[in-house]
Amino acid sequence: MASLNSSPSIFPEPIPLTCESIHATNINYKLEFLKGTSRYIVRLPTDAPINRTHLDKIIPLLHLNEIDGSLDGVYTWILIDFGEGTPKQILVKQTINITEIGTKHSDILKDICLNKQDIDSVPMSPDNIIRVYFAGELSKTTNQSTGHITYNVNLLSGSYSDGQIDPENFSVSFEEELKNMFITGICSHDETCISSHTINILRTQSTMINTKGASMDSFDRVMIETYGDAGAKVYKFGPGDRNMYTRSGAMADAVYQGQRDMFSRIYKPSDNDYDSKLTELDEKYKPLTSAELQQFLLNKERGGKRSKSKFRKTRKNKRTKKNKRIKHGKKSRKYIYSKKI
Repeated sequence: MASLNSSPSIFPEPIPLTCESIHATNINYKLEFLKGTSRYIVRLPTDAPINRTHLDKIIPLLHLNEIDGSLDGVYTWILIDFGEGTPKQILVKQTINITEIGTKHSDILKDICLNKQDIDSVPMSPDNIIRVYFAGELSKTTNQSTGHITYNVNLLSGSYSDGQIDPENFSVSFEEELKNMFITGICSHDETCISSHTINILRTQSTMINTKGASMDSFDRVMIETYGDAGAKVYKFGPGDRNMYTRSGAMADAVYQGQRDMFSRIYKPSDNDYDSKLTELDEKYKPLTSAELQQFLLNKERGGKRSKSKFRKTRKNKRTKKNKRIKHGKKSRKYIYSKKI
């Protein structure tokens, strides 16, 4: 395959991970996606009918130069390298539906560590470093009459792009560099190939996966009825909860360990600012505890202690202001959630 540019770039500093930390990560059947301005994490029961071992047999890990020969559809992608001076590489994996989007980025990393694809002849071992810059989704569409292929690319990944890059606000030079990486990876320097492709880097917060849940007014209820009744836990994070969402993602443990390893190489306990810097790192990357995560639980009424919420207080205040409104009974308020987003 053609190696992508390894010269200095305007990309953010990568997140260092090891195969040991990646394999140790328990994804716990997490689904992660965006709907409107809210982010959701669904933790399915461990006996959920989703067998990723079988899926991986029919959805292989691909280099960019292999994607033209694959089916049209939605893929997840990730930009990595293997340390200073090694070439950057974009790897992709196809997505089937909403139940796949949540773990495909971590699946890509696990595939690399299992040597499922030849990654520029780099043999992987538990202590190998994989540096992750950011990740996202892409859609492939082929014009059947002309053969022209269009790739729409976004930067949505709760585990790898949050904190790395704003998916809506990035510079034109960043956009051009990423676009050049994609076209180089797909076509190398073949001018005929380049002219038959269009790469669009999207500025968006909207996932390419069809979440099917109708309007936002009913989406939370659909989520509870779809997943809550099956024994899953549904967590909802608002626009101001991006950091919390990242710290709850499928790869939160591995990302945190990678940051701690990098931190330990820079700071020592004897440093004057060691404690403050460690606190700062923990606030940004340390995975949420069960108690911290509980406040984002959408389906509290189906198990777990219900707490007073901003949403419920707001409803109460509105009733007070209107004064004459008749209070609803418990039955009609069945789906009052624990947090307004």
